[in-house]
Amino acid sequence: MPSVYQDGHMDMVGTIVGDKAISIDPDGVEEFDMAIGFKSSGPQTNGYTLIRKILETNEPPEEIMNDFLTPHSSFLQDVLELSNYCTITGMCHITGGGLTENLKRVIPKGLELPLDNNIVQYPEWCQWLQQTGNISNEEMYKVFNCGIGFIVFFRPKVTKAITTNGTYLGSVKSK
Repeated sequence: MPSVYQDGHMDMVGTIVGDKAISIDPDGVEEFDMAIGFKSSGPQTNGYTLIRKILETNEPPEEIMNDFLTPHSSFLQDVLELSNYCTITGMCHITGGGLTENLKRVIPKGLELPLDNNIVQYPEWCQWLQQTGNISNEEMYKVFNCGIGFIVFFRPKVTKAITTNGTYLGSVKSK
């Protein structure tokens, strides 16, 4: 990344280290597991080489530029909350490699998490990049997080028969 790593400059990277606060099922992601995606704060660590190339000849609206500059989200509290209600079978931080490449690291061969634009709704910064850069949906999924910063796979506490034969009606909420 020659536009980032320049002579006489350095890159500073942070890492969080600590005790494991949740357990992940050692069998990993299996058929019928569910997935929930947590919203990203922007591109986070995805696609900045392509973003910089597009910005060389195009100026985004201020709110989109702010999305490009927003610091990376932390998903710890979301994951801890979810772990109280289900068995977590896998987690996927959507970093370099976008949605499709990162999911391959967690989902076993023979299984998939079907994603399309009916499920993944591009935030404005993605829409601007796609339109301005003339980027296909396939390339968007390979390069960017497409608005999803972290995915958690979990096993619902119902039988497979209910999951496969039933109709999901939503969740019970307070009136």
